[in-house]
Amino acid sequence: MPTAGTTPRSMRILSPIRRGQWGMPGRLIVNHDEIQGFMAAMEMSYAVTPPSLLNRLNAGDKIPFTLDPAKSAVTAIEVIDSAK
Repeated sequence: MPTAGTTPRSMRILSPIRRGQWGMPGRLIVNHDEIQGFMAAMEMSYAVTPPSLLNRLNAGDKIPFTLDPAKSAVTAIEVIDSAK
């Protein structure tokens, strides 16, 4: 299992789910490449800590993110190609 801070190479945001939407507060749905030694390429929903990281994100943005594998939670996000 990778250590905290693992960053997949390429992701597109399918949907940022902000607090209160669909009963799933603070989550990010992405389509990502393989995370070596952790999981295959797939569409996946991740918890985001803190949820405020979602405030500036839009569907279609291309991002790298920092994943804490022990919690399966995103802890840092950077937009490298904005969809808007």
